[in-house]
Amino acid sequence: MKKKLKKIKEPINEFRSEFRKQLVTLIVSSFGFVAALFWRDAIKSMIETYIPHGETWPAMMISAIIVTVIVVFVTYLITKTLKKEGEQ
Repeated sequence: MKKKLKKIKEPINEFRSEFRKQLVTLIVSSFGFVAALFWRDAIKSMIETYIPHGETWPAMMISAIIVTVIVVFVTYLITKTLKKEGEQ
């Protein structure tokens, strides 16, 4: 009987652990998304303030490309760091 309970508890505990990890990831990602929306509005407002109205789209494209490159680079660094920590 105890062996059966242990077989049942082990997957449940594993599920709980994985569920918590995924929940934390979801929450952190949500905060990141909210921060990104605020940054988007701030950058858009700055571009509209300092660049004449008809010429804003090139500045927005350039800023989108720059932000994309930065995000990809930071994501690469974070992934590389996490892999190194997981190996230890």
